[in-house]
Amino acid sequence: MLRDLDYLAASEINPEVLTEIKKLTIIHGKLDRIAPVAEAKAISENLSQAKFVLIENAGHMPLFNQEFTERIS
Repeated sequence: MLRDLDYLAASEINPEVLTEIKKLTIIHGKLDRIAPVAEAKAISENLSQAKFVLIENAGHMPLFNQEFTERIS
């Protein structure tokens, strides 16, 4: 697992691979300590078709948060 985390730390997300998606929603937990909010926000700002949703009281897995359920339903 640690080797995988090292790999992820050195990896970059290329937003260009997302440009083919016509409608995209990026959902991110404000308390995420693994993937910084600023990075997710920057990716969404570089994609005209992307909507950014910040879940206030969620960490890395916002889908387990009640606010996620309320906003996505």
